[in-house]
Amino acid sequence: MAFELPVLPFPKIPGTTTPYIASPDASGKHTVPSSQYFKNASNLWVPVSAADPLPASDAGLQAKVENLESKLDGILDGSTPANAQLTGSTVAKTDGVASLGVGEAAVETVINAASVAAGESVYAVMQANGAIEVWVLLNADQQPWTLWATTIWDTNSFYTAALHPIREAVATTYASLHNPAVSLYMPLAPHPFRGLIEPGSVAEARQYSLVPGSTVGLRVENGSAVTATITVRVIRIWK
Repeated sequence: MAFELPVLPFPKIPGTTTPYIASPDASGKHTVPSSQYFKNASNLWVPVSAADPLPASDAGLQAKVENLESKLDGILDGSTPANAQLTGSTVAKTDGVASLGVGEAAVETVINAASVAAGESVYAVMQANGAIEVWVLLNADQQPWTLWATTIWDTNSFYTAALHPIREAVATTYASLHNPAVSLYMPLAPHPFRGLIEPGSVAEARQYSLVPGSTVGLRVENGSAVTATITVRVIRIWK
């Protein structure tokens, strides 16, 4: 416990106004008064210093400090495990699809094993949900088939150029869900008719893969002479 030095008539060094303490301290010196003093073990008034630190009289507090230091040492050297707890919130859902954040992706089936008669088409509407990139995965057990998508400016018409690679009259079947035909959706449907160069690679197609509109329409036509089973899934990516 610290004590303020009582007001005492300190003697002055002869010929000066410098006060000093008549009784020497533990080191034999006459210490000039400073801002705070306490009585040491020798019952002498001494200033707080590195050699004479202010004593703590709260044994409980000192024990807590020592215990905390021991725990910190254990965490640093690995001998005492430290527990961490994460906090967060439930991800909201929109139209049955999680509204995910930056660096996330979600897969949704928009056409599930639909039976499409010869020469007929099946349609689906996909909610973009703020995704910055959309991939379309198609499975068809008959061929040929064609895949279309709407554009960002026209949600009532379908364009094969809105996908890369273009999937028009494809003469290959994709019956296994493990190996679908994968296409990147391009909202601008680049084509020379619109003054845009058609992409020759996925890297070039991604230059047109801007944020789509709120909804994207998809159409799959069965060009075969028999009924086809069509499944379409979409992958939304939030970068």
